[in-house]
Amino acid sequence: MNKLNILLLSFLLTACGNSTTEPKEQQEFKSLISSLSNEYKTAKNSDNDLEIKDFENKFKKELKDTNRAVSSWVGSFVSSTLNNDKLTIELSNGDQTYYLILVDPKVIEYSKKFKKDDQILFSGNLGNESSLTINGALSEPEFRFYPTKISTVDDKDGIIQSQKII
Repeated sequence: MNKLNILLLSFLLTACGNSTTEPKEQQEFKSLISSLSNEYKTAKNSDNDLEIKDFENKFKKELKDTNRAVSSWVGSFVSSTLNNDKLTIELSNGDQTYYLILVDPKVIEYSKKFKKDDQILFSGNLGNESSLTINGALSEPEFRFYPTKISTVDDKDGIIQSQKII
């Protein structure tokens, strides 16, 4: 009987957890930012302008001059802001913030059901990190982009944003 209770308890703990597993690519991206942050600290502490410049070039290549494709990345719904015909949805994941710009009326309508802390999946081209400083980009990275698809974790099909409208 004890084995059955332990098995049942472990199943319930696993099944009832409220976190959504991040795709491997999203986990690797978070690790990349952490690694870049450590490299930045090392470069700044070296007082070597060449080392700092090398880091800045690497930083630009990895976060600023990129158009990283993402698929089913996860973020927690924070808020939404309507500006003219565009709805911007703020999602967070750890220190990272994603601002999804929605212009397709069907997608805007779909997003009305989002509530605080809902787990949202999104796909598209992440675009460039938009912080003004390297320090800000590494401590609290921000990405603004037009997703191609969004969904809740309960509705994996979600909705696709029309490329004609974007």
